Amino acid sequence: MTQVSLDDLNNKTEQLRKEFEKMKEDMEFALRTEEAWKEYERGEFISQPVDEFLKELEKC
Repeated sequence: MTQVSLDDLNNKTEQLRKEFEKMKEDMEFALRTEEAWKEYERGEFISQPVDEFLKELEKC
């Protein structure tokens, strides 16, 4: 059996936590994208000229 130091274990745990957070963010993005696609397929998006879109974007 291989011995692992507490520091090594803590470092690996922190690395796994960061990887999990990234995967969680990726999953949330995928779910939002899927919902947006479904809204698009249902015709719930609006079309507007570029200048109007940019004005709306500036408000954010």
